[in-house]
Amino acid sequence: MSKSLPLFILATLLLTSFTLVNSQEKVCRALVLEGGGDKGAYEAGVLYGFVKNAKNPEDFQYDVVTGISVGSINGMGIAQFDKGQEEAAVEFLVEGWRNTKQRNIFVSWVGGLLEGLFYKPALFNSNPEIDYLTDRIFTIPNKRRITVATTDFVTGQKVTFSEKDWANDRMMAVNAALYSSAVPVVFLYRNVGNQTFIDGGWSGEGLDVEDAVFRCRELVDSDDQIILDVIFANNVSFTDASSNKFNTFQMNSRHHAIKSYVSQTRAYLYARSAFPDVKFRYVMIASEKLPDQTLPLDFKAKNIEFMIQLGIKDALNALAEGGGVSAERAFNISSSYQDDIFFNRQ
Repeated sequence: MSKSLPLFILATLLLTSFTLVNSQEKVCRALVLEGGGDKGAYEAGVLYGFVKNAKNPEDFQYDVVTGISVGSINGMGIAQFDKGQEEAAVEFLVEGWRNTKQRNIFVSWVGGLLEGLFYKPALFNSNPEIDYLTDRIFTIPNKRRITVATTDFVTGQKVTFSEKDWANDRMMAVNAALYSSAVPVVFLYRNVGNQTFIDGGWSGEGLDVEDAVFRCRELVDSDDQIILDVIFANNVSFTDASSNKFNTFQMNSRHHAIKSYVSQTRAYLYARSAFPDVKFRYVMIASEKLPDQTLPLDFKAKNIEFMIQLGIKDALNALAEGGGVSAERAFNISSSYQDDIFFNRQ
């Protein structure tokens, strides 16, 4: 008995130690990508900056990705690469943005804007996007958990698709990204059976934090094992807004930009409140003013390159500051656009 007792204690200690180590190592890393037209180039730049400069490559080996609109397209770009292939993934994204032209995404109708306004369901013909997405999205096999969001035009409700829905059906994956990026009025809506889908951001949610958390819960036991990064595709603030400088299209674009910004910053505040145990690590909002455009869909090479480089610069600064700093700064920025009483802050 005297010999077996120390052995029992030693075995117990070793088992406890092993359990603690495994518990500490068990983590789910998730990435949330906002919509924002060709401002998705900023998202690509941020990811490039993170991956290429990470001290620990595992820090950006995401298990889960969620995206809305252009965020869904960037997300699917990442999800076709295995964990451990992050450098190849970000190079794919950045190179894709540098080579994407407006004509790859949409073209004018034969009769121009007048035909789109009075005889078509959208100002532009966005069917070229189908071929573009088909060339860039691969789904066999599925590499990571990914959820993309769209909006049911009839009910106004958010609808999500994931790798579980498309499995090995490449065109289903393409269509999911197409639904999520179908900007109403500008791009064609998409009919599927008895449903009509439009851009995911039009359900009022441009950041799909909740699905990132839900998908991570498939992998870990508690929310404190979830590390979450968020990349906004918006400016840090609204400046240079003199109305006499804006034509009709620019006014409409600014209207949606402001509405989107307030909506998405509120979504971020909700998420922080709803998931208090989740570790919000890097929450990125462009530190400089992103290019003004008639529509956020110009795909001009100089603007794309500016946004990529700004994303890289912001990522480097965030890494230097350390995890959690940018998340808190984004929280403070978001709070400035919201009602303190509504969110129970003094």
